Amino acid sequence: MDSMLMERVARITASVFFLFLLIATAHSVGSIVVGPQSILSGVALFAKLCVILFYAMIVWFTLTRDRPLAQAAGWQPRVTALLGSFLFMASLVWLKKPELGLASHLTSAAFLATGTALMLALLSSSFFRGRPLRS
Repeated sequence: MDSMLMERVARITASVFFLFLLIATAHSVGSIVVGPQSILSGVALFAKLCVILFYAMIVWFTLTRDRPLAQAAGWQPRVTALLGSFLFMASLVWLKKPELGLASHLTSAAFLATGTALMLALLSSSFFRGRPLRS
C-alpha cells in the first residue's frame, strides 16, 4: 500500500475515533443540562465542555498536521506508541464510575483548560513566527 494512502487512512481512523469520543461526551452534556441545576452541575458542565474542546483539537490537529520528516522502520514502534498513548483508556471501561465532587470537577477542568491554553499558545507562537515546532 502506498505510504501516502496509509498515512491518510491512519489519520482518518484516529480522527473518527476521537470524533466518536467527542460525540459521546457531547451526548452526556445533555443529561447535565436537563437535570437539576446546582454549582456541582455547573462545574461538571464546564469540565465536560473542556473535554469536548480537547477532543475537537485532537481531531483538528490530527487532520491538519504536516507529514513527519522521518519515520521509524517496521511495525513495532507504531504499535508501541499507540499502546503507550491509549492503553489506559481501555482500562477505564471496567472501572466503576464514582460520583465526583466539586473539587474533582474543578481540578479536572483546570488541568484541561491549562493544557489546552498552553497547547494553543505554543502552536500559535510557532505559527506566527512562521517556523515549525520541530526541525
